[in-house]
Amino acid sequence: MSTFKEILKQDNSTLFNEDEFSSEHRIDGRSLSIIIDNDKLEQMKNKNFDGISTEEILYYVKADDFGELPTVDAPQKFDGRFMSVKSAIETDGMYEIILYQNRGE
Repeated sequence: MSTFKEILKQDNSTLFNEDEFSSEHRIDGRSLSIIIDNDKLEQMKNKNFDGISTEEILYYVKADDFGELPTVDAPQKFDGRFMSVKSAIETDGMYEIILYQNRGE
């Protein structure tokens, strides 16, 4: 009989199947299979404040594929764009990472 954590890992394999939910992106020079969730991101934030527009990306990646959990404000190159980590948490063998890029208006 499988443990709960083993079942979650099996679910992660389904989620991160590129024929299902994930897609390949370049992160810090590596190709990783990730899930981008812009709908959840829109629910979490207000994009514009004090004349600064921020572009943000929320994505999920398997912790084993990514490596060490990034720290807040760490730089990250995402598909050729230089961004910074706003938030990074680990849950059930995957990371939820929010990146941001400020732009003056």
